[in-house]
Amino acid sequence: MRFKKYIFIVLLSIEIIILAYAFVCGTHGLIAIFNLQKETYTYEESIKSIQKNIDMLTHEIEKFELYPFYKEKIAREHLQYFKPGEHVYLLNTEH
Repeated sequence: MRFKKYIFIVLLSIEIIILAYAFVCGTHGLIAIFNLQKETYTYEESIKSIQKNIDMLTHEIEKFELYPFYKEKIAREHLQYFKPGEHVYLLNTEH
């Protein structure tokens, strides 16, 4: 009788250890859940950054469509366009 009780306790202990290992380290365990939460947070931050960029570009498009002088500003600054008869002076700011 004593031997059966000892075997039962050993088997129960082994089962508890296996279940605890599966709960913590298994494919659906705590470690996997924490990694997924960290990955989700990273993706959410990336989405926020991309949304911010989209908002900025949308605002830029609105300015481009609403203000004709903005088109001219962009053409002059980024594309270095100028009107016929104008003289453009470029300053070298590098030392």
